[in-house]
Amino acid sequence: MEISLREPNSGQPYPIVEGGAHGTLLIVSRSFADVYPFYKLAGQTGAVTLNALRDAVQRLGTERTVDYNEPTEGNVGHVCALLADWAERNPAGVWEVT
Repeated sequence: MEISLREPNSGQPYPIVEGGAHGTLLIVSRSFADVYPFYKLAGQTGAVTLNALRDAVQRLGTERTVDYNEPTEGNVGHVCALLADWAERNPAGVWEVT
């Protein structure tokens, strides 16, 4: 699944930064939705979803496995942490999940 956070008026994606790499789209294994319902972010703002993402990080942890596409709690929690950071930097942004 592809997740982006978009400017509400223009629809242009906000950049996400991870490890010095810049992009506008986070690609997540569909199997991660079995651990966290990312599709529920769609159409909501960063501000509205920030607390739920932070709660997920606390609950799931962020310890990643060697295979970062494996749908473990830590891998999914790491993605939630990235999304929470993105939402915090762009609270008016609207999530698009495809």
